[in-house]
Amino acid sequence: MTHTSTNLYEKEIADISAIYEQFKRKSSSFSWLRTIAFVITGLTTYYYFQNYEWYFAVATLGSLISFLGLISIQRKFQYQADLNATKLDLLQEELSRVRLELSSFDGGDRFSENEHPYADDLDVFGKHSLFQLINRCEIEDSKRVMSQWLKTPASFKEVNLRQKAVIKLSEKLDWLISFSAVVRLSVQKRKKNDPNVSSEDIKVWSSSTLAIKLTSRKYLAYVLSLVTICVIAILFYYDLPYFFGLPILIINLIFLSISLRQLKISGAGIDGSKSVLDSYEKAISEVTSFDIESAYYKQLKQSLIETNALESIKELNGIIHRISGRSNMLYFIMNIIFLLDVHLIIDLEKWRRKHSKNISTWLDTIHQVECLISLAGYTINKSKHCFPELSEKSFHFKAEKLGHPLISDNEKVSNDYTIEHPGAVDILTGSNMSGKSTFQRTVGVNMVLAQTGAPCDAKSVSISPCLVFTSMRTKDNLEEHTSSFYAELKRIRLLLDLVEKESPIFFLLDEILKGTNSEDRHIGAVALAKQLSSKNAFGIISTHDLKLSEVAAENEQIRNFSFNSEIEGDKITFDYKLTNGVCKSFNASQLMRNMGILPD
Repeated sequence: MTHTSTNLYEKEIADISAIYEQFKRKSSSFSWLRTIAFVITGLTTYYYFQNYEWYFAVATLGSLISFLGLISIQRKFQYQADLNATKLDLLQEELSRVRLELSSFDGGDRFSENEHPYADDLDVFGKHSLFQLINRCEIEDSKRVMSQWLKTPASFKEVNLRQKAVIKLSEKLDWLISFSAVVRLSVQKRKKNDPNVSSEDIKVWSSSTLAIKLTSRKYLAYVLSLVTICVIAILFYYDLPYFFGLPILIINLIFLSISLRQLKISGAGIDGSKSVLDSYEKAISEVTSFDIESAYYKQLKQSLIETNALESIKELNGIIHRISGRSNMLYFIMNIIFLLDVHLIIDLEKWRRKHSKNISTWLDTIHQVECLISLAGYTINKSKHCFPELSEKSFHFKAEKLGHPLISDNEKVSNDYTIEHPGAVDILTGSNMSGKSTFQRTVGVNMVLAQTGAPCDAKSVSISPCLVFTSMRTKDNLEEHTSSFYAELKRIRLLLDLVEKESPIFFLLDEILKGTNSEDRHIGAVALAKQLSSKNAFGIISTHDLKLSEVAAENEQIRNFSFNSEIEGDKITFDYKLTNGVCKSFNASQLMRNMGILPD
């Protein structure tokens, strides 16, 4: 798997590097030509004003036109160079993900939630997390949607649609990289002092309008502009004093002051969105010009085409660029004559009234496409992983050669595991460091992947719908005066409440009730295991309490599994293989000897 994707990326890097160098050379060459044209324009202008010869004027005009044309050409070549440089960055990032070198990637910590059923315990966010491994979204709100996909199990109908789209997209690496590069370049245009405008801000902005009459105001603006031009022409033609033009100037300024206040109100929440709208415009353009055999993708694409999303967003983007370009003297002069602010408020309100019902769909569509692209990129890197079979059974999980995607292949140990039936409780015992917690996270992470639409780290997986719930990393809370033991009790109480409301729940409880004495821990653990075995839930409880495994003898819903170790002298070895039955080897004493706590 690793070699396949690595070779694929290295080939792409070689091909794109050659293209990048080509555009870089062209950009550099046209940059020099642009400079030469600028110098020639300056020289011919100087000689014209020295001699007033017509051929110097022609040369000036020709070199100026050449200069402007060369600027346009050079910018196009530079954009292509930047685009291909960004593609190279993206491909290098994929190589880092293949090697599980994830420290430079966004961990999505801002999306974590207190008391989420599983996100903290299963490393969904943070350092060396599932989010770092999967997320390839460039737009911030797409990342938020990706986090929701990871935090919320989708319906199996939705998962099935995602799977089919992801499989087809994973066959189109060139387009995936091109899409992400185009959008990343747009996102990177955002200036430090630009306000943070989210898709929610844009949606809120679009949902309200100003109560102004657009048509009458537009005609009034045209009439006043025409009168202003006529007055200026008369002043110059008859050489009249300028104060004759003051009345129309004052009328225009009053009209502009009213429009300016309204423009500030109308543009609030959208006025700093240039880079954001650029990103969505580029993304929509990419989506509408690309197709795959996927009902889900075609539906998303069609929703953009049918509502003319690309042209509409371009139009809004143009209006916002006009608003942001108002702060110069030339605009001020032209504004007084042509009442540009009046036309801005008219165009902005007209756009909002026409498209407010569609803009949420457009933005959400791009978020979903970016999430599908993320899953497709993950699929390319995990080409030997399997897409799960979505079972109509209840309380069902079956996996062959199940591994953890955040553990490298040369360190990973895979296991087969099956759990079925409501009330099924597996007691997991094992020595320290033998792999109990890692196995529980392996099962949980793959359940999350399966219900997100991603492939699982396994040879085969069959899963029924369930909500994963974990209690593995309970911590004390000084602010709430909560001990780690009480925090665990609160977590278990939350599980019991969920079991009554949600169905089914798959639970993973690690080192259960570890914060109290052995006798109380045993009593509590036995009671909890028996209680869960009679509920609409199934799952795994790990423990060091061997006596807890005795519950299996009196309850057919409960099974025993274990991880074992071997001690040879002062060496402890682990095979990390799941075994039927109770653990028969323990290593705590040897570990304490190795650390110098117990005497040899």
